[in-house]
Amino acid sequence: MFGRLAALLCVALTLGISTGAQQRSATRARPPSVDAKLLDAREAVQQQHWDEAVVAYEKALAHAPGDVHLRLEYGAVLTSAGRLGAALELYRATLQAFPNQVSPNHELVELALGDCLRRIHNFNEARQHFESAARQHPKSALPRIALGEMEIELQPIGVLRSAEQKTLVAPATVLNFGLSKEWEAVLEGQLLT
Repeated sequence: MFGRLAALLCVALTLGISTGAQQRSATRARPPSVDAKLLDAREAVQQQHWDEAVVAYEKALAHAPGDVHLRLEYGAVLTSAGRLGAALELYRATLQAFPNQVSPNHELVELALGDCLRRIHNFNEARQHFESAARQHPKSALPRIALGEMEIELQPIGVLRSAEQKTLVAPATVLNFGLSKEWEAVLEGQLLT
């Protein structure tokens, strides 16, 4: 389900529309060798050669470790390659390295981290990152889209409250069985995360 958010994040990263002056200055500060590696990485991404793209992004990041936009691009590649653990680690490390940065890039890191967490069904932590992005950037539509799409995805959603925490309860598994051309059976299971 999360198609619109993923598409919006990709557009924001690709076009650099949400990175503003900080991204422009970071791009100007990049060594030429990083730009060459980025060209290789982006070409590999276009051809969906994920292993080559990962290697090229790692080389680029070795020369520009403080480039948040580059980290976001790399995380998106890791996610596309199905390496969610590595993407989660990268996004968390980025938030730790730049904890007090309130910028569009920080918002995108929070959203990308939330998207990875949602993909592994860690809905509570995903919600925390989406809400953090919404608090930091109240005029931005992206966090609200993320929260709204997660609510739609989790329908019907319930909340289990205990003394220490609040837990989301939602269908985790939906199995569709095509029994005939125009008829199917749907089985839903519950997941407690």
